[in-house]
Amino acid sequence: MHQYPRLTVRLEWFLAVKRGPRTVNLLRSELRALMRTSLVQVTGDPKAEMCWAKYEQEIVIGYRVAIEGWPDNVLFKDLSKQTLRLKLLKNLVQRWKLGLTGFRQLTEAEVLERQQNQAGPHMKAPRVDKGDKRPQCQKGQAGRRKKHICYTKSERFVHSEDDME
Repeated sequence: MHQYPRLTVRLEWFLAVKRGPRTVNLLRSELRALMRTSLVQVTGDPKAEMCWAKYEQEIVIGYRVAIEGWPDNVLFKDLSKQTLRLKLLKNLVQRWKLGLTGFRQLTEAEVLERQQNQAGPHMKAPRVDKGDKRPQCQKGQAGRRKKHICYTKSERFVHSEDDME
């Protein structure tokens, strides 16, 4: 029937398997939806949203919940800011669907412990040139700003025809 049956089977398999950036984006959005619904169910707040940047402050201390069962081979950071292989992302989605990974309500003692372990505010490093004198503008012709003199376009003295007569 087909001239190349093995090639046809391989081509059908390749087209059936979803790959590429679209699939990764779909899995990420599915995982975000699972995380959001789980967070809303555990907290009881319909406006609850996951915040990766301030996870300890807003999620753990604010909502008094924490994520349990996060896989060790996946970094715990924003899904958009890391490149996950398709296999790891599928595994993570499956874990959320099966309930192996999810949000858990924390006890008062756990929240207090987390607050004590939380680091202080992030201090910015001082500038490298702090304390050094900054260079002043150059002296001499190279450093002077050239003054631009504007001349009027009309004559300085306007003579009327009455004065001419």
